[in-house]
Amino acid sequence: MKIRIVTFALSLLTFCFFLTACATVSLTAAGEKVRVTKNPDVVAGCQYIDQVEGGEKFFGGATAEENAMRRLKNNTAEMGGNVVFLNTYEVSDTGAGAKMRGEVYHCK
Repeated sequence: MKIRIVTFALSLLTFCFFLTACATVSLTAAGEKVRVTKNPDVVAGCQYIDQVEGGEKFFGGATAEENAMRRLKNNTAEMGGNVVFLNTYEVSDTGAGAKMRGEVYHCK
């Protein structure tokens, strides 16, 4: 009986892990307003805040890219920024995930 309970509990935990790992990241209201650029002219007259990172470790491909970008935008908004100057954009072709890094700016 104890083995069944332990097996059931482990199965349930594994299922929950994979369920949350597959979930997409939602943009916050503030995150939706964040712009991402690679053009240094866009941030030329803006106030620099800090470095920011967004990543997705579980899945490669489009889901990882989208989640990483949403995390990047949400993190930027939480820091008080409205523009990210993107300087690192890595997407794994092995399914290991995606990572984005940039500089947070507040532009008027």
